[in-house]
Amino acid sequence: MPSLSIPITKADDVTQCVFGWASIAVTKTGESLVDLQGDVIDIYDLEQAFYEYVKASGELNFHHTGAIRGQLIEAMVFTPEKLTKMGIPPGMVPLGAWVGYHLPDRADYQQAREEGLLMFSIEGMAERVEV
Repeated sequence: MPSLSIPITKADDVTQCVFGWASIAVTKTGESLVDLQGDVIDIYDLEQAFYEYVKASGELNFHHTGAIRGQLIEAMVFTPEKLTKMGIPPGMVPLGAWVGYHLPDRADYQQAREEGLLMFSIEGMAERVEV
């Protein structure tokens, strides 16, 4: 199974917003993805986890610690059913969670850009199941 880093896809220096994939469960070629912790996430488990995250906080911090640096402004979990309903053919978009965050403090935004915080990361609790 492939493993990869997922960069910030778009950053807007005027609005101080960043966008990108928070997690990809299945690549565009149909392969399950192994995350940095060696886990594989089912797209439907990812979908439910993101619903809970959005309802609970939608907050962004750096490296899972410290003060809240930003707030979720956009989220979409792409599942096969949603892609079909949108008319997007299989293989065009990975199955995963797309996010956007606003970092209101200019220093936090610049730190994220300058330090190369190039990946979003899911913070939460889950039960690991051997596959």
